[in-house]
Amino acid sequence: MNHNDKPGIIFAGGSGESREEAIVIKNAGNYRAGMEAKYLYLQQRFGEKGVHWKLFMHALLKGERRIDWMVITLNDGTTKSIYFDISESFGKG
Repeated sequence: MNHNDKPGIIFAGGSGESREEAIVIKNAGNYRAGMEAKYLYLQQRFGEKGVHWKLFMHALLKGERRIDWMVITLNDGTTKSIYFDISESFGKG
């Protein structure tokens, strides 16, 4: 999935519902752009942060790939775990 606000960034991989099915952020270029891409993805999927959902937890999972695990709470009280593979942009200035 491409998005218009960040030309070149691509969301690939899986559904994001597990570590194995993480959403892969490609072409972010650096860590900051990768972080912005994650929040843009969440906004496109769940609506505006602080209005439609809130960040409950955020953790970096180590292993072969760098996975950001984000748990959000929707306005109806439902929680969603979303996994992002940030390996490509992790540690880049």
